[in-house]
Formats: sequence, C-alpha cells, structure tokens
Amino acid sequence: MTQNVIVTDIDGVEHNFYDILDQNKAIVLDLFAEWCGPCWNYHDSGSTHPNAGALKDLETQYGTAGTGELVVLGVDSHAGGTELELEGGQGTNGWDWVTGTPYPLAVQEIGGTFNQSYYPTIVVICPDRTVTEIGQQSVANLYAAATQCGNASTATNDARVYSYLGDLESCGEVDLDVVIQNYGSTNLTSATVRALIGGTEVATTTWSGNLSQYDVADVNIGTVTITQDETVTIEITDTDEDASNNTMNVNLTYASEEYAGDVTVTINLDDYPDETTWEILNESGAVLGSGGPYPGQELGTVQETVSIPATGCHSFVIYDEYGDGLNGSQWGGTDGNYTLTDGDGLTIAQGGGTANWDDEKSTFNVVETASLNDLNAFSKTIAIYPNPTSNVATLSFDNNETKETSVSVINSVGQEVISIDLGAVSGLQNVEIDAASLEAGIYLVKISSGNDVTTKRLSVAH
Repeated sequence: MTQNVIVTDIDGVEHNFYDILDQNKAIVLDLFAEWCGPCWNYHDSGSTHPNAGALKDLETQYGTAGTGELVVLGVDSHAGGTELELEGGQGTNGWDWVTGTPYPLAVQEIGGTFNQSYYPTIVVICPDRTVTEIGQQSVANLYAAATQCGNASTATNDARVYSYLGDLESCGEVDLDVVIQNYGSTNLTSATVRALIGGTEVATTTWSGNLSQYDVADVNIGTVTITQDETVTIEITDTDEDASNNTMNVNLTYASEEYAGDVTVTINLDDYPDETTWEILNESGAVLGSGGPYPGQELGTVQETVSIPATGCHSFVIYDEYGDGLNGSQWGGTDGNYTLTDGDGLTIAQGGGTANWDDEKSTFNVVETASLNDLNAFSKTIAIYPNPTSNVATLSFDNNETKETSVSVINSVGQEVISIDLGAVSGLQNVEIDAASLEAGIYLVKISSGNDVTTKRLSVAH
C-alpha cells in the first residue's frame, strides 16, 4: 500500500490509515456492499455462515473495544452508497448494518486502492504497508494474519525485497520479476538485485530510480532456465541497516509432465457464465485459442479443442471478470469447474469451485503435436542410456534424411556445458555424452536436426 487512505465514518470520525499503521497496528478492512448477500452473511452474527460475525468478535476481543492491538473498519465501497442504505432504508434488503456493530462503518469508494473486484473483499493492511487479501476467515485466522505483520519502518537507509511477480511454474525459461520497496526514510535511488540457485548467481541487474519511503518498483532481474524444481534466492546486495529483509526464497516448479496432440478445454459453468473466459498461449505469449464469455449458458457445459501447432511450453489461463472464479455457491448458486486434457486423454489441469477465487494459470509442456508428424516420428527414435549415468551416456536417434545436426547439454541454470556439432548426417546416430566431469543433477539434452528441435532429460549421479 503506497497510497494513504483517510476514511470518514458515519459518525464523522476520520481514520488516517498511515497514522494507524505508524502505531504498529494492523488494519483489518471489510470492503462490502450493503446489498451483497455474502457480505451480510459474513457480517451478521446470526447467519449460517461458518464464520458469521467474525469481524464483530475480532473487534470486541482485539480491536479498539478490546485489547487495542489492531483496528477493524467496515467500508461500504460500492458506487453511490449512502448511510441510509446501511441502516436498511432506500428500498434495500432491509439489513441494518449499523445496530450492533462495534467497529466503525463508513460509506466511501476506496475499493480501487485495494484492487477490489468483488464483494466482500477482506484485507489485512500491515504497518509495513503490505496488503493481503485474506477472505472471510475466522476470528483466529484474522488475528493470526494481523499479528504476523511486519512493523512500520524505523530505518533511514533500508531497501527490501517486497514480493515476487514472475511465474512459479515453467517448462524451462523463467523471467524473474520482483518488487523492491524503500523501507527507509531516505529516498532510494539505486539497488543491485541478483538471483541465485544453489548459491550460484544466475542473474543480476542494477535498478535506478527515486523511491520515497514505502514506495515500490518492479524489477526484472533476468531470465533463467530450469530443468527441475528449484529454489531461487532473490537478494539485494547493497549494504543497508537491515540485511534480514534483503532476501526472499522463491520455489519454482518444473513442468516435467509431457503431453501430446491437441488440447481440449471442458468447462462446467457456474451461475454466471458471462464472466468466464479463457486462453491458451504458447511460450512467446501468442494466443492459440480462446473462449467465452458464455451468456445465457448458466450451469451448462462447453467443450472446445485447440490445435497446438508446435512443441514447447504452453499456458492455459481461465479468467473471471468479477474476480470470484467459478464460485457460484457463495451467491447461493452452483460452483463450476474445468478440465484440460491432451490428445491422449491425459489430464493436464483441473480446477474451479471454491478452491481458487482468482484467475487460474497452468503451464504444460507439449512434446508431440498432431500436426507435426515428422517431428513426432523423429522424437520417438530418441533414447538416452544409461539414464541416470555417472560416466558416459549414449544418445541414440535416427535421421530419416540428411540434416545438419547438433547436440547441446544444458545445466539447471541454463548454461550450455557440452556442445557437439555432428554436421550433415542421416540414418541411425549414436552420440557419446561424457558426463564424468559434470556435477550431479538434472540436465537437458537438446537435439537440433534440421528444423526439428527436441529435448530430453539426462540425470547425472556420481
């Protein structure tokens, strides 16, 4: 949260968020709409919601009415809201939000500051200005989130790694995008940020700009190639007053499962099909197929097949315009779900329902396509043995015609460690790969034969 918010409640009292946070008190903020059924069910202590009245109890126990450890605020943030509506007037559902609510209530359009896209949105704002959407949690979970907050800054010179923005799953290349924050009172004008895997630096960059206290900046450190699950350490290398916030560990998942053929998307829609859209993209970000929205198809099933013209890393992303996913049950309706399958009927991804309220993304590796029969035939001739190996491995493949051919071995951080140029060859090839000098780990063996490029995994164990 880099922008201060001042809310005036229905009693005329101002609540300056920065002033509250500077007292090292977290703010638990309920952004609701007075007409919203799920909002009321969470607010009303007598409803059937499993955490009904949690915010009231949080205020009584730990808020201003209790121990004073935190601040609870409720804001009717929809456009055109009025105090009379909060009291159940103006032709609303008759819900009285005011009576019996121990924490301050306000009517103010502040949802945009917190990227609000649906009601209710419950966020915890920490003294260190981090904002976390937490959902309709119990008193215990709300309190735990508030007490795990970082404190307000007291440093003069302090840059910190704030968050990670890049992909967490990849078939190979990963753009390492992070956010850094000026956590000191002196303006931050430069920072050197690097990424390490296993203690080895794999990417670095120097950012320059001008950040006031608590301001943030997006930084692209660079691109790395992974061949297995990896933990990447993001590090600001400059010396400052608090080294403990200069690092962050990010767990990257390697999409090791291999799929073939065209991809079929099956969606069982919820009660709001006009909110649902999806895309399938290749590794360059080009859209290969898309669908939705689906107005008038409530609770229906849609199925579409997308042709995958080339091998490589692909992504499936399903979006919800309202921001609550295929979660129709929160509105008293029916949840939806989706399944993504390949040409052999294998499940690539599935999800929906209450499992995830955000857009959902799945990354998958296509190694054979329905349209590239020559490449399929070539790929099926490739073998590496023994695998794992501790000394020499043999790469075997069959060129059906004379082609310029080369072999590369790439380590887990994207470095080419072996390069073999075979020239123009045809027929059965047996290529020895000397792995004796390689460190133990997982490697990619890349075979380029004419226009065909195929990769296989090689495990080295000593």
